Amino acid sequence: MRKVPVRLSDEDLRRHFDVEKLRHEFPNEAELLRYLYWEEMLSQREIRVILNCCQSVVSNRMRRYGIKARSNAEAVIMAAGYAHERHAFDGDDREKCYYMGFAKGDCHVKKRFRNGLTIEVKCHSTIPEQMRLFEALFGPYGHFKQWKTKKGSVHATVGLDLGEC
Repeated sequence: MRKVPVRLSDEDLRRHFDVEKLRHEFPNEAELLRYLYWEEMLSQREIRVILNCCQSVVSNRMRRYGIKARSNAEAVIMAAGYAHERHAFDGDDREKCYYMGFAKGDCHVKKRFRNGLTIEVKCHSTIPEQMRLFEALFGPYGHFKQWKTKKGSVHATVGLDLGEC
């Protein structure tokens, strides 16, 4: 996940990253770009500000050095600041099968966006125990939202990391 606070001003970016110190630490330009882009998780725009050059220069040099750019979905998640961090599934295969069975039988699962990296799992019920189970199962892996309808049923949704499915 990103190390630098989201949406720093240009002035704050320059203050946070001392370009002379960075160039001393990374004399090889390819290493410097790779570090800023993949380790610090900065955007090409932010790197442009730090290095005081055009964004096209950053993009062209990354391509020249074979530094793979993020997908559009990754860039959108990052640009939005994705306030709700997602966590990869870390259970064993048996537990994963249980989650998948629960999701298949009691939930609605879909990709949020066609080329996105997030799947949305939804559940609604009038049974409080089922909603607590839904939250306990999926809540630790993404942003969990729950609300009650006028008719008394409870709806819940969670955004999960598609990369781990």
